[in-house]
Amino acid sequence: MTIYIIKVVVDGMFAAETVSVSYDHMEFCYNDIELIEKGSPPFHALMNIRRKLEKQNILLAINACLKEVYPSGMQVSCGVTTAYICIIGEFSKPFKMIDIFGEISDTSLISTVEEQEQYHKECVKSFKQKNRSERR
Repeated sequence: MTIYIIKVVVDGMFAAETVSVSYDHMEFCYNDIELIEKGSPPFHALMNIRRKLEKQNILLAINACLKEVYPSGMQVSCGVTTAYICIIGEFSKPFKMIDIFGEISDTSLISTVEEQEQYHKECVKSFKQKNRSERR
C-alpha cells in the first residue's frame, strides 16, 4: 500500500491529510471522516471519495480534481495513479500524463466530479467528431 500526503480544502483553508492506496483499495481520513473504497481502481475510488466529500464542502487539492484530467481505459485497468490531461480540440499533440495525487496550489482550478465527468464527455465527443470528419 502506498501512502500519499494530500491537501484538503475546507472553507478555503488547507490541511494536510493522508490517503492510503493500493490497486483496488483506498482509505481517506480527515478529522472524524474515514472513507474506504474497495474494488475500484485508484482514479475511480478517488472519484467516489470525492463525491462523498463534496457533500460536506470538502475538496482535494490534487491533480485528479482538475476537470481536464481523466485516465484512459488502459490506465484504469492497470490500476495506475496516472491520468491524461485532455484538452478539447488538441488531438495532434501527444497527451500529457500526470500523477493524480500531485498537488495543485490554485484552488480555483479544482472541479467537482460532475464537472469533470461532463468535460470528459465533451472531450470524447469532440474527438469522435474529429475522427468522423477525417474519415470522409
